[in-house]
Amino acid sequence: MGISAFVRFSAIVIFGTAGLLFGPSPASADKRVALVIGNGAYQRVSKLSNPTNDAMAIAGMLKAAGFDEVALHQNLGIRELRKAIGDFSDLARDADTAVVYYSGHGIEVNGINYLIPIDAILDRDIDVAYETYSLDNLVQVLEPARRLRLVMLDACRDNPFTRSMKRTVGTRAVGRGLAAVEPTSLNTVIGFAAKAGSFALDGEGANSPYATALLNNLATPGLDLRIAFGRVRDEVLKATKNKQEPFVYGSLGGAEVSIVAATSAAPIANPTPPLSPAPPVASNDAAERAWMVAKDTTSQAVLEEFIRHFGNSFYAALARARLEELRKNQVSSAPQPAPITARPSTAPPSPNPVELAWNSIQNSTSISEVEEFIRQYGSTVYGSMARARLDELKKIQEKNQIAAVPPQHAAVEPPKADRCSTAVGTWTITVFRTATVTFNANRTATNSNIGTGTWSCSNGQYSVTWQGGLTDHFAVSSDGTSLSGTGAIGLPLSGTRIGRANAR
Repeated sequence: MGISAFVRFSAIVIFGTAGLLFGPSPASADKRVALVIGNGAYQRVSKLSNPTNDAMAIAGMLKAAGFDEVALHQNLGIRELRKAIGDFSDLARDADTAVVYYSGHGIEVNGINYLIPIDAILDRDIDVAYETYSLDNLVQVLEPARRLRLVMLDACRDNPFTRSMKRTVGTRAVGRGLAAVEPTSLNTVIGFAAKAGSFALDGEGANSPYATALLNNLATPGLDLRIAFGRVRDEVLKATKNKQEPFVYGSLGGAEVSIVAATSAAPIANPTPPLSPAPPVASNDAAERAWMVAKDTTSQAVLEEFIRHFGNSFYAALARARLEELRKNQVSSAPQPAPITARPSTAPPSPNPVELAWNSIQNSTSISEVEEFIRQYGSTVYGSMARARLDELKKIQEKNQIAAVPPQHAAVEPPKADRCSTAVGTWTITVFRTATVTFNANRTATNSNIGTGTWSCSNGQYSVTWQGGLTDHFAVSSDGTSLSGTGAIGLPLSGTRIGRANAR
């Protein structure tokens, strides 16, 4: 991203992020629902690396855009795929806007497009109707939506099933990519990652080119859907050097239709008294505040952690541009972190002590300083960034052999007391909503809302990764009765133990 584009994008961010993160304007009372599916762990053909990442990012974007319901599913077999779509039909029945995003393999047979679940075998062409789910049936599920029906398919990848499939009927055609579609219902739009008969790329980064372009454009407040998809097309063409051209099928009426309503310039409630000189009106959302603190970092690990936390915000695009810049400037040898530089005078003041502390040590080369920050603020989003920075410093230290090996007779500091059994037990935990969570001694966990996961602990700081890749970070109080921390997308997390606390 060039400097001029970066500046223009920053201006868009200042206007649009508040509406994106906190939902549409009060005037918009439409019910908006979405189904997001990422299939990558195919059992009979090579796995796709990005669909699960794509699905998580798109679901996060839609949640942040204020959708009433976002059903996220990953790596579905045919039975799970049918159930997920069936459940979504109940959500779409009284919706105004219904959106579906699918990332994974798709196939076209005799002009009909099908989504391929991860357990598909597809030995013969006649198996397609039984082992997959047709796009036509999926579009019918959206029929009740009153205002907008939108399907986005990142499913045009080079499909290994078409090469191995036996043809039992000579006249049955199995196409390259997906076939063109013509929606028959009003206000129905179907977006392909690549136009009919061509391939889409899975991408070399964390997301496919199509998903990246959707994240950068689709949820821009007030942006008409037709313009948004035009920008998606241009961005993908540029990223793939004209190898992949997204295409949109269907039509809309004369009224503007956007995923996120335009925001008004309403004043912020209870504004902080201005300092001299008075900064421009600023948003108090977590992503913006975190970016203003992290934007001057020289650490790639910190930027990667920022993107992981706030990947559904526009500030993540700024972080990706900064990360790309650092990678291009990286020399062949392991670089030493640059010294701390003063923040620009135009940056808005940050009275939060955690932000000030992180700003003062984010570029520090001292492992002990970063460890001390984690000890004090490990349960915040900045604690997560600090842990990424600490790992980076330790890798640099190991690679350059900075730390001298102590002599064999040197006294070894005794290990700190084990604080990692404190969380074992059952808790009531609240992030978006309340769930009952059990942490087992074998480092597995169960969540009444999400399912199963695994947890780890270092010096009393816990991380738990749920199925689908969402990760929460928290710490347990000294008496073992409560916990607090940061949820997967940076929201506060809190919990209380159910029943008697376990002995440490």
